[in-house]
Amino acid sequence: MTTNFLELQRESTESGSMASSGRFSDSFIHEDPQTALEELNAALGEKADNAEWLCQRAYACILLKEYTKAIEDAKKARELQPDLALAFLRIGIAEYHLHNFNAAHQALTAGKELDCSIEGFQTWIQDCENKIATHIPNQTSDLIEIKMKKTAAIQWEKLQGEGTLSTVKHFTPDQYPSSSHYTRNWDKVVGEIKEEEKNEKLEGDAALNKLFQQIYSDGSDEVKRAMNKSFMESGGTVLSTNWMDVGKRKVEMNPPDDVEWKKY
Repeated sequence: MTTNFLELQRESTESGSMASSGRFSDSFIHEDPQTALEELNAALGEKADNAEWLCQRAYACILLKEYTKAIEDAKKARELQPDLALAFLRIGIAEYHLHNFNAAHQALTAGKELDCSIEGFQTWIQDCENKIATHIPNQTSDLIEIKMKKTAAIQWEKLQGEGTLSTVKHFTPDQYPSSSHYTRNWDKVVGEIKEEEKNEKLEGDAALNKLFQQIYSDGSDEVKRAMNKSFMESGGTVLSTNWMDVGKRKVEMNPPDDVEWKKY
């Protein structure tokens, strides 16, 4: 988990419009975050009831890679001043660096609704969506298998050759080399196992998850984009395969009737 100089510059410039003046400006914190943190600690004291200073201390913590502390300060600032969009930006950036991309996306989306003039929101939201999209396929498959056919039915003693053929052991294709007198067609065994898994009767959530995985795996690029976008924007309450529909609008949250949705 690293933060390079360009990322730190972006974090400074994108939030500077909301904290460019006053005693603890972004430029002051960016120049020496450790000194800024110490001065903010002294200014806030034990009471720590200044929402803007809490946001700036969160920014110093982000630059020092103390992301958990940054989230704590930003959340307290949000409690003191619920309409302070900068607090949501600080939370989103810190959660992103902790690889909590769904939590980061929720915070950034909520902050953008409060103040859409801050360019940083859209940039970080897009980064979150890209990260979440790359993680979804990994949830649908546990194994990637690559098969390469040999030019001759021989057993290799090592993977890397030296230009000359060593003593090799010939074997019958489709049979795994073994010292046992009993031979088995392992490709056939693997095929049978896959067929059993395919025909396995699942129930409840397991069956539903398998269905969603199958739809995503077999779907077109538009189907995958629709599933990603609807799932992220709705907070996991909507899953659509219709890109023509969800591609031109924001997918609203739609929890089940017996579930109460609480805004992040």
